[in-house]
Amino acid sequence: MKVGILIIGLLLITALFASLSISGHAQGIRASAIRINNDTELKNIATDGDGSQSNPYVIKDLTINADGYGCGIYVGNTTKYFLIGDVRIENASGNSNTYYYNSGIVLYNVTHGIIYNDAVNNSAKYGIYVYNSSDVNITGVTLTYNYYGGIYVEQSQDVRVNSARIYNANTGSGLEIKDSVGLQLKNSEINGTYNAIYATNMDNSHVENNVFRDNRGDGIALYGDSNNNTMLGNEITRNGAMGVEIQNSENDVVENNNISFSGQHGVYIAESFVDIISNKIFNNSGLGIYLNPGAECNIMENEIHHNGNIGIGIYGSSSNNRVSKNTIWNNSGNIGILISGGSENMIENNIIFNHTYLGVVLRDSASHNYLLNNTIFNNRQNVQIYSASYNTIENNTLKNGSDGILVNGNSQWNRITKNKIMDGEQGMEIYSGNNTVDNNTIENLSYNAVVIYSNSTIVENNTLMNSTNGLYLNGHANSTVRFNVVKGNHYGILLRGYNYTRIYSNVVENNTYGIYLDHSYNNTIYRNSIINNSQWQAYDNGNNTWNLSKPIGGNYWSDYTGADNNGDEFGDIPYEIPGGDNKDQLPLASPAVLEFSSFYLILILAILAVGLAGRRRN
Repeated sequence: MKVGILIIGLLLITALFASLSISGHAQGIRASAIRINNDTELKNIATDGDGSQSNPYVIKDLTINADGYGCGIYVGNTTKYFLIGDVRIENASGNSNTYYYNSGIVLYNVTHGIIYNDAVNNSAKYGIYVYNSSDVNITGVTLTYNYYGGIYVEQSQDVRVNSARIYNANTGSGLEIKDSVGLQLKNSEINGTYNAIYATNMDNSHVENNVFRDNRGDGIALYGDSNNNTMLGNEITRNGAMGVEIQNSENDVVENNNISFSGQHGVYIAESFVDIISNKIFNNSGLGIYLNPGAECNIMENEIHHNGNIGIGIYGSSSNNRVSKNTIWNNSGNIGILISGGSENMIENNIIFNHTYLGVVLRDSASHNYLLNNTIFNNRQNVQIYSASYNTIENNTLKNGSDGILVNGNSQWNRITKNKIMDGEQGMEIYSGNNTVDNNTIENLSYNAVVIYSNSTIVENNTLMNSTNGLYLNGHANSTVRFNVVKGNHYGILLRGYNYTRIYSNVVENNTYGIYLDHSYNNTIYRNSIINNSQWQAYDNGNNTWNLSKPIGGNYWSDYTGADNNGDEFGDIPYEIPGGDNKDQLPLASPAVLEFSSFYLILILAILAVGLAGRRRN
C-alpha cells in the first residue's frame, strides 16, 4: 500500500513540476541558502503539502547560488515526508563547518526525502550529500562539475537513485557509498568522474540498467565487506581502470552487463565470493575476468572475447571456483583460461577457441582442479599442464591444435581421461612422470596421437587411430601400456630408447608398423593382438621379452604360420621378431581377450555383491 501511494505521489509531482521546468530544470525564484533542522522548520519553509506520504512538504522552483554558504539546501533531523524539486544550486562552497559540507543538497538524519529533477553543479565537495538517513529517493537529477563527486551516501539505508545524470566530478566518484544498506541505482548515466561507483561496506544494494562510461578509474568499485549486492544490465565501457572491481566482499552478483574497453581488466575480484553471470566482456586492455584470488565464485554463461590479455585468469590461492558454460575466444593475451596456483576449481562445459597460445593452462602448483566437458579448439595448445599436479582432465573435446594436451614442468599425478582429441598435430605430449592417460579417443593427428617423454606413465584403455604414430615413447623408462586399441597409424606403438616398460593386452591393428622397438631394452610385451600391420607386425633391434611363461604366454600374430597341435592355445614354434634375435616363444593361437584392470575387476565384484545382498533381503 505504501509503495502504491508513493508511486501515485511521484506521478502527481511529475505533472506538477512539468509546467515549471525549462530545459529539464527550474529557472525559478533566486533564493539564499536554506537550512532546516527539524520538522517544524520544514513545515514553515515548505510552500505546499502536509508532510504525509501522499502529500509531502514541497520546496520547489528555486535557483540558489551557495557561494559562501557551504550548502544550497540543508535538511536535518526530520521525520516527515518532503520533496525538493526543480531546484538549481550552484557554487556550494565557503563554509566547511559541521553540517554544511560544501555540498549542494545535504540530508542529515532524515527519513522520507525526495530529491526530484534538481540540478547541482560546481560544488566544492558533493552535489548531494546523504548521511544517517533512510527512505530517500533521488530522481531525475543532473549533477555536474562537483569537485569531490556527484552523490555521497554514508550510514544510510534505502536510498534510491533513478534517472540521474552525473558527470565531470573533478576528483571524486559519481556515486560514493560508505557503511550503507539497501541502495538502488537505476537508469542513470555517470561519465567523466573518477570511479562511477565507489563503495565500502555497502550491503544488499542493487545497481541496474545504468551507463558508466569514460570515467578515469573503475566503472564499479566495491571494497571492504560490500556484501549481497547485485549489478545487473549495466553498460560499462571506456573506463580508465577496471570495468568492475570487487575486493574483500561476499555474495555479490555481476549479471548481464556489457563490460568493454576498460583501461585495465573487465572484472577484477580479490579476496571475494562473487557470481559473474551472463555478461559480455570484451575489448578490455587487461584480462576479461581476473581472480586474485577469488573463492567460491561462479563464472557462468559469459561471452569473453578480444580482451588484451587472458580471457579468465585465476591466480594465487583461488579455490572452489566454478567456471561453466562460458564462450571464450580471440583474447590477445593468447590464453583462454589460466589457473596459476589455485586448487579445487571446476572448469566445465565451456567453449574456448582461437587463441594463438593456450586454450586452458594449469600451472605453478595448481592442484586438484577439474577440467570437464569443455570444447576447446583452434588454439596452439588446447590444454597445458605446467608444474601442476593432481588435476583431472576429463571428457573434453579438443580439436585443431599443435597439441591437444601438453604436460610438462614436473607435473605429476594428473589424470587425463575420456577426452576426444582430433585433427591437429599432436594429441598429447607428456614430459612429466607419474601421470595416467586412460579411456581417451585420439585420432587424425599429423604426428603423434600420444607421445611420452617421461618415466612411470600409465597409458590404458585408449583408442589411438589414424595418426603418424599411435603411441610414441621416447628416452625414458618404467611405464605401463595396456588395454589400448591402436589402429590405422603409420607406427602403432613406437619405442625409441625407452626401457623397462610393460606393454600388454593391446590391440595393434592395420598400422604400417605394429609394435616397433628401436634401441630399447628390458621391455616386456605380451598378450597383445597384433593384426594385419602391413610392413612389419613388430620390429625390435634391442633386447626385450615378448612372452611370459604359461599360462600367460606371448602375443597373437595374425600372420603366424605355425600350428597348435597339442591344443594348449599356444603355437608350437616361436614367432620371430624382425630387427635382431628376439622371438615370441609362446605365440597365442587366437586373439587375446582384453583383460580388465584391477580397478574394473573390483568394481564388477562390488556391483555383484550389492545385487546379491538385495536378493537376500527380498
